[in-house]
Amino acid sequence: MTTPTTDLLDELLSGANAAPEMTKRHINIDDAKLTALREHIGTKTITDTVDFALREVLALLRRRRWLIENRDIDYSLLADENYRRSLWERDR
Repeated sequence: MTTPTTDLLDELLSGANAAPEMTKRHINIDDAKLTALREHIGTKTITDTVDFALREVLALLRRRRWLIENRDIDYSLLADENYRRSLWERDR
């Protein structure tokens, strides 16, 4: 698992790039997941829904990076469920 560079995450999450570059893409999307997410967040278009999801993932990565940097977490072990569970128990 890799993480984007700090500069890229910070730039994307800061909103500094108010008019992002967009590229039309042909992709397959699970209709049930798309519908569920659209209903949950109230978006009208597929583009808005996907953009919301991407922003949420980027924010999650930023929070994860902060936790790793500030909580003495070994990033290479995060795929191990037992390690993640031990961190959860440790920080309770």
